[in-house]
Amino acid sequence: MTDLGRCEFLTLDTAAMLAGSGVGATAAITLCTRRPPALPSGRAHQTLRIGAGGVELAPGRVVPTTAYIGQFPGPLLRLTEGKQALIDVDNDPNIPQQLQWHGQTMGADVDGAAEKSTPYILAHGTRRLSFKPSPTGFRFYHTHPTRWRARTDARYPE
Repeated sequence: MTDLGRCEFLTLDTAAMLAGSGVGATAAITLCTRRPPALPSGRAHQTLRIGAGGVELAPGRVVPTTAYIGQFPGPLLRLTEGKQALIDVDNDPNIPQQLQWHGQTMGADVDGAAEKSTPYILAHGTRRLSFKPSPTGFRFYHTHPTRWRARTDARYPE
């Protein structure tokens, strides 16, 4: 069984209600459709590739984890406060994920938090993130896989 987000639940609920009233379900599809803001074209300042990796905790003891460009933790990204950053994120795994930026003041469309309705980066897809880093400081980033997948993934034991 797949967990539904608020948007999907409301869309299905409204579609069922409209179908029962004879109005039709197509109107419900537009309830949760958001147009992402137009992003600058051109070359990205950084590219992150999300993929499977491993961390050696002790000699011969490697645990699976998420890697960024083949390493964990991910590479250091040097961004300038207030200057637009363009980051392309390639998501190699078979599951949609969000890339969350800690300690940054940014819009919900790129924050990477499910509760803020940040769009997921589709499995085997790429998403361009555009934001102005703020405030200055050392920050970290990490991914969130979809909730339903996290419960069955070896990296997230029950």
